[in-house]
Amino acid sequence: MVPSLKPITAAMAALLLLALPATAQLPADAVDLAKVKIAETVKPADIDPVTLENVGEDAESWEWNGTAYRGSADSKTAFLAKPEQYTTAHSEKLWEENFILSMSRVWCPVTDQLNPGGLLEWEALGLMWESCCTFCNEAVMDEDFPAALDRLKERAKIAYEKTGGVYVNDASSPVEGAIRDMSAEADDADTDCALLPAALKGQQLEATYNGGIGLIFEHRCLPCHRTGGLSPINFETIAGIRQWSKNMKTAITTPTMPPWPAQSGYTCYSDAMVLTPAEKDLLVTWIDNRFPMGEGDYTPPPAPEWNIGEPDLVVTVPEYLVPEDAVEHLATLAIDTELDEDRWVVASEVRPEDPFLVVAALGGALGTYLPGNPSEILPDGMARRLQAGDAAKVRLHYVKEAGWDAVDMTQFAVKFAKDPASIQWEVRDQRIAHDDLEIPAGEAAYESSARFILPADWKIVSVLPNLRERGKSVKVSATLPDGTSKVLVNVPHWKHKWRLRYTLAEPFAAPRGTAIQVDAVYDNSAMNVDNPNPETTVTEPAEVLEVYLGYGVAVAD
Repeated sequence: MVPSLKPITAAMAALLLLALPATAQLPADAVDLAKVKIAETVKPADIDPVTLENVGEDAESWEWNGTAYRGSADSKTAFLAKPEQYTTAHSEKLWEENFILSMSRVWCPVTDQLNPGGLLEWEALGLMWESCCTFCNEAVMDEDFPAALDRLKERAKIAYEKTGGVYVNDASSPVEGAIRDMSAEADDADTDCALLPAALKGQQLEATYNGGIGLIFEHRCLPCHRTGGLSPINFETIAGIRQWSKNMKTAITTPTMPPWPAQSGYTCYSDAMVLTPAEKDLLVTWIDNRFPMGEGDYTPPPAPEWNIGEPDLVVTVPEYLVPEDAVEHLATLAIDTELDEDRWVVASEVRPEDPFLVVAALGGALGTYLPGNPSEILPDGMARRLQAGDAAKVRLHYVKEAGWDAVDMTQFAVKFAKDPASIQWEVRDQRIAHDDLEIPAGEAAYESSARFILPADWKIVSVLPNLRERGKSVKVSATLPDGTSKVLVNVPHWKHKWRLRYTLAEPFAAPRGTAIQVDAVYDNSAMNVDNPNPETTVTEPAEVLEVYLGYGVAVAD
């Protein structure tokens, strides 16, 4: 039987999942609820068929149509008088409790994501919550667990209708055979866009830590999984890696790690964090062989100060006081770069002093920051123009609690082209947006779109979608004047913690008249775990639909 919810104590809270974007989990809709395998752990006699309350073995018992029931004496009398009246609701309640018991073993209650093969069984609430992470998050509140339970109950209703309430008692997992292949959903899935990082090209990698696995972790994992990185899971040592071995193979083969929200099969990206088939094979072999060290001695290098390498210029926002009463605040500030001539920027990086305060920083050639997207490295022959003379304008979006002030000193770092004559294309940004967005309260699949017609011949370099907590999916496509279309970016499972810039492996030539179409879906319902308030209609700036299209125009002779 499913026990009633209990308050979360400090000791329980210490076990809660740290809901960071670097955890290896599948989105909730990766599960086909028509194929789940739910075991009948809770029996018909465990639930009073009239009150639908859990009952003990000392309750009144009776039988009808070969099924044993228990309940109060009044329930027995009412049931036997009109059994058909109570059996349907009883069957649905029984399924709900069995669904919760089965699914809670593989479902993360905080992130509302699936984690097949987790490490911990959650017993803090009398339920068997399982997760791939063992860290606490101070932002988790007591009401997060009842809300998670409500979401499981809602899915139980859907599963009951789709499966007909049929129990399967011999499955190894409730989602055995029910997880969709998330990597095979693209319309043109035969495109292989997994690219090796430059540092791994030409290397003879072996399935040992010292012979190649360490290098793969260095370039694919350590940007997040190291001291000071986005994830609390540390892969800087072999001991740290082996601690997560139970989840690692699942994360690699699903694939959910490294995190790359864009769907494969449409477009190749130069910055794609997608393991190649060879890398996957090596990692799986290494795990299956129980983590051999191999010959030699590999030690990961220390974390770089800047992702783009040593910058040529670092400038800081003038010390800015965010107003005490502000919750969301937009500020446009000027930064003096002290340049006496125009310079070509080939790489940029933005570092907020407080990433919990700064939601976005838009600095043009100085760089753009969104969560998960702090830096940009442009293709050869392309650069952004940083003009001399006037101070550079930057636009910052702050979010905080009312009642306290905050000081921001965000930093912008850039690298200049060594040979200005090599720059053939100037890169600029075009914002494409639906500026009067309004999402009704409780709407689970609200559709919105924006469209832009290119006024000249452009080379599209990158696409940076920007939705927030209620975003569910977004697709950006280009339709050329001759009618041919190309999907530039498709993110079917949007997560606002990973607002990435997608840099095309080859800039896309788009002639004048090309239509750029942005189509997004939002979830403003209680089923969206990231939704701060499903009971209110949402408008800007709480939610946005905007895409920053990086494009190149030929540099005048």
